[in-house]
Amino acid sequence: MLGALRDLDIDFIVVLTCDPLILFNRIMSKNVSLRKAVENVVSEFLNQILVEAYKTFSIDRILVMDTSCKSIDAVAKEIVDIINSKNLQINKGALKQVDWSFRAPWISKLLSSTYSKS
Repeated sequence: MLGALRDLDIDFIVVLTCDPLILFNRIMSKNVSLRKAVENVVSEFLNQILVEAYKTFSIDRILVMDTSCKSIDAVAKEIVDIINSKNLQINKGALKQVDWSFRAPWISKLLSSTYSKS
């Protein structure tokens, strides 16, 4: 998915992350199917987009932002502030990881209850 961007002249990318439980509630409030919500939550739990970003771009070009407790406006403002300040040193030299492992029991129950109904 992100591989198509590899050869473009991109200053940095922002990977937005969210606690899987909060993400699930956000998605379900939008009348999305349970299966689609579960797919998105599992992807977030496994950090699939973040992993792909690290495979595609150098570490110093990736900004990781946890949006779990932030409004859309707050996230947008934070990104604009970063762009305007040219403060792209946030993650420099460090592999930023988001650890949602504490959600493993909940994810397991969610998967069991969702896919046992097939």
